[in-house]
Amino acid sequence: MAVDDAADALGIAPAMGLADARALVPGLAALPADPAGDARALARLADWAERYTPSVALDGADGLFLDVTGCAHLFAPGIEGEAALLADLLRRVRRSGLSAHAGLADTPGAAWALARFAGQGEDGVIAAPGQAEPLLDSLPTAALRLAPDAVAGMARVGLRRIADLCRQERQSGRAPLAARFGPVVWRRLDQARGRAEEAIAPRRPSAPHHARMAFAEPIATAAGIARAAGQLIETLAARFAADGVGARRIAIAFFRVDAQAQWLEIGTARPSRDPRHLFRLLEEKLGQVDPGFGIDLVELSAPEVETLAAAQIDFPSADAPPAHNAAASSLAELVDRLDNRLGSGRVGRLAPRESHAPERAVQATAALAPPAGADWTLPPRPLRLFPRPEPVDVIAGAASAPSLFRWRAHLHRVCTAEGPERLAPEWWLADAPRTTRDYWRVEDEAGRRFWLFQESGVRSQKSEDRKNTWFLHGEFA
Repeated sequence: MAVDDAADALGIAPAMGLADARALVPGLAALPADPAGDARALARLADWAERYTPSVALDGADGLFLDVTGCAHLFAPGIEGEAALLADLLRRVRRSGLSAHAGLADTPGAAWALARFAGQGEDGVIAAPGQAEPLLDSLPTAALRLAPDAVAGMARVGLRRIADLCRQERQSGRAPLAARFGPVVWRRLDQARGRAEEAIAPRRPSAPHHARMAFAEPIATAAGIARAAGQLIETLAARFAADGVGARRIAIAFFRVDAQAQWLEIGTARPSRDPRHLFRLLEEKLGQVDPGFGIDLVELSAPEVETLAAAQIDFPSADAPPAHNAAASSLAELVDRLDNRLGSGRVGRLAPRESHAPERAVQATAALAPPAGADWTLPPRPLRLFPRPEPVDVIAGAASAPSLFRWRAHLHRVCTAEGPERLAPEWWLADAPRTTRDYWRVEDEAGRRFWLFQESGVRSQKSEDRKNTWFLHGEFA
């Protein structure tokens, strides 16, 4: 599957049979391949590579694409920034024990070719702007990311290097080669030369609002981590105010010196740009950060923001409560703390929904979602409503309240009853049962109050059997 530099120097190559390799080198050390583990390691490396650019994509099982457009100036001014960025990346990756080759060019295709097929120096291979084509001409056709069958087929007709393809294009045009090997050959060549568009799909969407802090000496203490996070939140909050937006989701990344990265996220129920509130949410999760041998870069971003206009806050008077917007802000902060502590989406509320059936008259919504339009103008309902009505054995006269019923092997004698409340079937719903329910609120000798109903009619569209049974649907407090 793969070989290291020492094995490569001895003539061992990927796809060689293990028996053949050991015949060539009897003392060869072989380890079982772990593609799943390699994929996880590559994903961790991609997370760490976001210290250089937010646009990072996976390239097969052993490579990464980094779009560093507009990022090189962070390492050095002018054209020297690209070289400094690439040298820093390779130095850090190799220091963590990995072997790496890198190429930098105007297009993803050219960078891929230079990284995998050009002679590698200590700091990678860089094609100056507009100068990638001369470097590509000397590379083999496999550098165009073509299938092995196509590369072997072109080699048989004398097309072994990219320069050979360019000469073939000038002499005979594209049609003969496209008819034999398909249009992908010329499309890959155009992509490498920048004559056809090719975009990479980053693993994470780029956030328009972000701030970063680099350290001359790595930090590893909880106090240092919290201080860096607080300063970044204040920086980002100022930018929110300037843009008239508030954060709905914030992500913070800690980049370690051993080429590892760790991400934390918080969310808010409403847009917020209050640095005190945002830091309080983030502070609860900072204990999860493992600094390892030290953190040398922290980046804060807001992947999700919403418009947040300035709001007038009224002064409370002696005989009036505080302004509603102040109370709503406090409630939103409480919901945010609970949501980030218990887990995203675990804090909500129940809202009414237009339905005759009690089990469909309630829906779960976000804690601070606006009203749905329905209201709760209904007769008394039990505090505890069962997910499904449970059958009970009832002794009762015709069209009267039950006097005795058995539920879950326990006998309950009814002392008082109130009802019935008739609920007709929802005839406009195709899958709704065509039954009528007569609900009773009853209380037994022990003081427990129940919600019973007697059902009559057709229970299923597929079966015309008529039922006349009793069910327990809930318990009152």
